[in-house]
Amino acid sequence: MPLTKYRCSKINTEQTVRFTYLLMFSTIGGLVIIVTLFNYLSLFAVRMRIRNREIQLRRVNGSSRRSLFLLFGTEYTALVLFAGLLGMVLVEIILPSFRSMSGISGTVYQEAFSFFLPVLLLSWLMLLPFIIRIRNISQNGRRFFHPFSIGLQMSVSIFFVFVTAVLMKQLYYLSNTDLGWERKNIASLLVVRMNNTENIFKDIAALRDDIARLSYVTQTIDNHWSLLAQPAIMRGEVTDWDGRRPDENPIQMVMPQESDAFTGFYGMKLLEGHMMTPTDKRYAVINETAARMMGIRQPVGKHLTVKGKTLEIVGLLKDFHINAPTMPVQPILFIGENGLGWKEEMAAMGFMDSHNGRILIKYQDGYYKELQKDLELLSQKHGLQRYDLERTEDLYQEYLQSEHLLLRLLAFVSTVCILVSAFGIFSMITLSCERRRKEVAIRKVNGARVGDILGLFAREYLLLLAAAAAVAFPVGYVLMKRWLESYVEQTPLSWWLYAVIFLGMALLVALCIGWRVWRAANENPAEVVKRE
Repeated sequence: MPLTKYRCSKINTEQTVRFTYLLMFSTIGGLVIIVTLFNYLSLFAVRMRIRNREIQLRRVNGSSRRSLFLLFGTEYTALVLFAGLLGMVLVEIILPSFRSMSGISGTVYQEAFSFFLPVLLLSWLMLLPFIIRIRNISQNGRRFFHPFSIGLQMSVSIFFVFVTAVLMKQLYYLSNTDLGWERKNIASLLVVRMNNTENIFKDIAALRDDIARLSYVTQTIDNHWSLLAQPAIMRGEVTDWDGRRPDENPIQMVMPQESDAFTGFYGMKLLEGHMMTPTDKRYAVINETAARMMGIRQPVGKHLTVKGKTLEIVGLLKDFHINAPTMPVQPILFIGENGLGWKEEMAAMGFMDSHNGRILIKYQDGYYKELQKDLELLSQKHGLQRYDLERTEDLYQEYLQSEHLLLRLLAFVSTVCILVSAFGIFSMITLSCERRRKEVAIRKVNGARVGDILGLFAREYLLLLAAAAAVAFPVGYVLMKRWLESYVEQTPLSWWLYAVIFLGMALLVALCIGWRVWRAANENPAEVVKRE
């Protein structure tokens, strides 16, 4: 299969991590690299300007431009080499976990080296204006570069935090939203093989009775399919129905052979009419999606045709999900347990032979481990050679496995980005206080208080934070809104999410600037002026 078709095929959508999520992670990783590079170059330029006096003193003492370039070039080359070595160590530590999470293989050393060399080259090129005293960098340009660098870091950090928060909110919503049926504290026991196979259904009924006697078990039913494990045979085609136009095509539907015991066990909501009993053969119950696709507003009492047999619709069920939350609700038609004679066909195809049976179990919250232990004892009593016990909530969470892995990747990258931004802001504040020590001292001599100086720095960075939020939130909203539209059930993007993220970032900025500015503001102005 060509790779371009594979990416869009059903095979790819069933992988642990979707291809689009790997693209998203790669894009976010690229943004982190850009933020880190801006942080590094900004600090590099500020640090070299602070060392300008050292450069001039060295030149007065006979150092040539070439020797100065080699001196500082060697210093920053050693710094970049150390950073590269440390980075590769981190890659070796993290790469196995990343491979297992993403399902991809290969090395990253060639790509890392192709990034490493430009960083080293940029470090050397940025030395030239300071070594040979090129004056083409204006004061306005320097004043613009640093706020832009800090603003970019803040904007990307806010964007990452927003994306991660929306993803967490959506996952929580999907894990707890009403799917139209009860999925918590429900388990499905599939009996694969028993020692005594003379009367398999009688033996399964005896096993069900023993399970029902467990103190924490609230309800059991047998000989029913698990809602999240509908077999392929349970699909059919509705060829005709009341009100069908001649140009309308038949409709493919999921057609479980179930009765009121099944819908009652899962707590499905009946909107109109009633559910069939196990012996009903001429009736059917449909969900809202099926009624909508057939164009029937009041389906109860209407008729439809399946496999040449006409069935009367006696009930309408509220829509419910039996597949991934990224897929729309399927049209479902409940028929009697032997309404179309499919039971014999299924037995002939091996779906329901004498070695198979299923028991659905509803238990009290927190007793799943006890159920597992008791089933081990009951399996010996009833001669179960092999059985599978599945918790319905775990089966549903498998639909969200790709989202959970993406959340782990995004949470890690967001943490890295926030740490980079925090270090960048703290370093810039430190260097800014170093450069503006005389200004702070003169302001104190002229009557400025510590609070005034703190407010001066805080106002500057909070304005940058507000500008960064004004860029990050709209971009994040547009992207995450499109992502949420891939789900049938969507969490709302509430206003408090923006407020919490902004206040959290403001607190981070305050912590980064508060301590360093407090120290600078409390220095003796006479000593500062004397040293300067």
